[in-house]
Amino acid sequence: MVYRNIEPAALAIQRG
Repeated sequence: MVYRNIEPAALAIQRG
C-alpha cells in the first residue's frame, strides 16, 4: 500500500 503515498508524490514531482 505504498503506491497510495507515491501517487500524490509523483504528481508533485511532475508539477515541479
